[in-house]
Amino acid sequence: MTTFKTSENLFNLVKRLSKSEKRFFTMYSDFQTGDKIYLQIFKAMDKMKEYDEGKLLAIFKSTDMAEGEKRRKIAVNKNYLYNQVLRSLRIFNNEKESIDILLYNLLVDVQALRGKGLFQLALKRLNKAKKIATEYEKLLMLLEIIALEIDINIEHRPKGLKKNVDKLYKQKNTELNRVKEYLELKSFDKQLFVSVRLRKEPLADNFLHAIEALDCFENQTFHFSSFHAENHYYNLMALYYLYVKKNLKTASHYRHKVLELWRTNDKIRKNQRHEYKLAIANYLGSLHEMGKYGEFEKLLEEMENIPTKTLSDEAETFQNVCFYKSLWYTNTHKYRLAEELVPVIKQGLKKYYPKINEAREVTFYHNMVILYFIQGGREKFRTASKLLNEILRSEKRIAREDIKRFAWVLEIILHHELGSDKVLEHIFNTAKRELELKKKKPHKFEELTFKHLKGFLFAPPADKKTLLRAFREDLRAFAKENKHFGMEELDLWINSKIRNCTIADILREESNS
Repeated sequence: MTTFKTSENLFNLVKRLSKSEKRFFTMYSDFQTGDKIYLQIFKAMDKMKEYDEGKLLAIFKSTDMAEGEKRRKIAVNKNYLYNQVLRSLRIFNNEKESIDILLYNLLVDVQALRGKGLFQLALKRLNKAKKIATEYEKLLMLLEIIALEIDINIEHRPKGLKKNVDKLYKQKNTELNRVKEYLELKSFDKQLFVSVRLRKEPLADNFLHAIEALDCFENQTFHFSSFHAENHYYNLMALYYLYVKKNLKTASHYRHKVLELWRTNDKIRKNQRHEYKLAIANYLGSLHEMGKYGEFEKLLEEMENIPTKTLSDEAETFQNVCFYKSLWYTNTHKYRLAEELVPVIKQGLKKYYPKINEAREVTFYHNMVILYFIQGGREKFRTASKLLNEILRSEKRIAREDIKRFAWVLEIILHHELGSDKVLEHIFNTAKRELELKKKKPHKFEELTFKHLKGFLFAPPADKKTLLRAFREDLRAFAKENKHFGMEELDLWINSKIRNCTIADILREESNS
């Protein structure tokens, strides 16, 4: 019998199929004979919002079959359905869709021809595969192709065998060196990326020293043997300068180098659209960090115009375009345009939820909260509070702990702004309890914030501005030696209360000065 986890995996597979893939699977199933219970399961799952075994058992409601027999039949057909869906995907995603699939199909042809003793025809197909793998820099596949070419030459024993094999081994050694360089740089790039993404502990000195000891490190004249090696090097250097050296300008320079590199190779760029979108998104991120939005419109338009062929492609385009478009509008005071994006973002998060990681989803909600929070006014604060619940009230949230911890500070401030003073004591206690569940005690930033907020919120009106100024002074003194998520927004809110204006008013003044 299939386990719940197995059923959930099948359900997730069915739900992530595009409309075209579902239509193809249904047509593909038309060629099958028999009762096709698996197809009924497929259609039932497609209609479900959440997996429900009961709806599958309902397929047999008109029969007198025993409960145990129903479950056995469902289990057997779910296993069959899983394999059939994968088989139809292999056919649907034919060689025109992927260079990798084209190469694997050519190698299957080679082995079939080799098995028939048709060595010349096999070598002809192999040469085609070799040419494609070379053009698209499929280095690991190229090694496999050369190894197979050596084997077939030895079996076939053509004239000049030794000369051919010697030449092929020389090619193999050249490709091995290229692969070694590519894999080394990819390894450093991905390891640094994972360390930065998790943000749980400082980077090890020996790891950083190994990066700095690379022959290509800050070597402007170094010649890379492959496109992908150079791409990983630039990505590595961008991460190194952004998170190790805290140098936004140099990090942005390397992000731009990545983008320029992709634009120099049309074939690889068109074949790997997903990676090219990431290159654009990373550069947009660097520009945002520096507050430079001059190139945003052009880059976002370029990203939107990259064709999408799968649900994954659509999701990638949605989350990057909407994420950076929202930041651009908010940070250039185009609040109306930013608000118009909110329903689009909500709809996209719902539609593409399997393809959007939780860290990005939480960040989306935080940015929407800040959009309304900085504008001020009762209606904006009320909307911000509702959006904040998506961060605070979900038990599934495990990513972006920094955002969730600051969300409790925003929760207190928003309830004050909405006049819900009667529940503030309860919210303070809830916030402290929730934060203590994550750590043994609140962070010093949170202790400082809660102390001043409590003093301010429950003080007589005549004392409030004096308390806010003391709060601002302590916060800025703390910020000189500490960096904590949310400090800037909190400082702006304090200023807005002292000056009796909105945060948006302060931001406009700063941008015009």
